[in-house]
Amino acid sequence: MTASSVCLDEHAAVNKVIVILDGLCGHLRDGKDPDAGDWPKVVEFLSVFVDSCHFVKEEQWLFPALREVADEETHQLIRRLLGDHESGRAHVASLAKAVESASGKSSRLWRGRAIDRTRAMEAIEGYVDVFRPHIVTEEAILFPLADQVLAEETQETLRKGYDRIERDIIGPGRYEGFQVMLQELAERYGADPL
Repeated sequence: MTASSVCLDEHAAVNKVIVILDGLCGHLRDGKDPDAGDWPKVVEFLSVFVDSCHFVKEEQWLFPALREVADEETHQLIRRLLGDHESGRAHVASLAKAVESASGKSSRLWRGRAIDRTRAMEAIEGYVDVFRPHIVTEEAILFPLADQVLAEETQETLRKGYDRIERDIIGPGRYEGFQVMLQELAERYGADPL
């Protein structure tokens, strides 16, 4: 298994949450109130799995390894992808701020009052607009390049680094829990079954 195939597998989960985000945004646009307890789940997935795990694998391991062997065009691409990560973090922070009052409150107390619907929709739309093409770029350009230019020893070093991130940040069984949560949210917000 190559280091980029690990990232590719994680993209499947990120694509699932993008579909869920679209569904949540659609609910908000239609004047429906998503369950208050779902907002912290989405924010946690984006903050923990995407930002603290997936992005960190790329930023601390994959991108530096590629920089050592890549040309200037690839360096520019990596800078652009890092910019996408920062943009994603800003959108998640904005979403968290928009829905923070919903966390821990009952739906009855929350409906129509605690969430900044406009800010939440803007954050969701911004995130989706950044990461749909981001994922396509990584899968079409960056990951095949990594498979081609990174030596097997480097691939092994990356996989070990990835394992440490999963162990230290995600923890045992948490990825599976995220998968169950994504399935439940997908069913609730009109996304195709995953």
